[in-house]
Amino acid sequence: MSPEKLSPQKEKGISVEKCILKAEKYIKEKGNCLFIYDVKNSKKYSLSDRQKLQEKLLIINNNLTNNFIQYFPENNLRTLVYKDIGPQLIGDGSIVGINNADAIPKIIEYLKENCSEASFHYNVAKDGWDNEGMKTIK
Repeated sequence: MSPEKLSPQKEKGISVEKCILKAEKYIKEKGNCLFIYDVKNSKKYSLSDRQKLQEKLLIINNNLTNNFIQYFPENNLRTLVYKDIGPQLIGDGSIVGINNADAIPKIIEYLKENCSEASFHYNVAKDGWDNEGMKTIK
């Protein structure tokens, strides 16, 4: 799986260091926040490759939940109506409520080890209505 013709795009995410700082701030204020990861240049993948990648991300998200459940509190940060635990796939990106910024490098390392064919944009949002943070997955 590799993207077809790559074209320069504006970076949608922020650095890992900035993610950790934002997460620490929001967790101190509210007790949790959303960590977001989205596949870079996903529109350049063929439909078939994108579907395979989404299937793989579903498995990875389930494994992340099993391996790092202590960092994933039940929350309604993404939507007021539903409570989530663990990463939720949205297209080819995911959102997960975290209660500790230490989860971020662990999630990223897991993604690198288990989905090396893709690279990701990262961001942190206060909640699902934080437009600045959520722009990464839109």
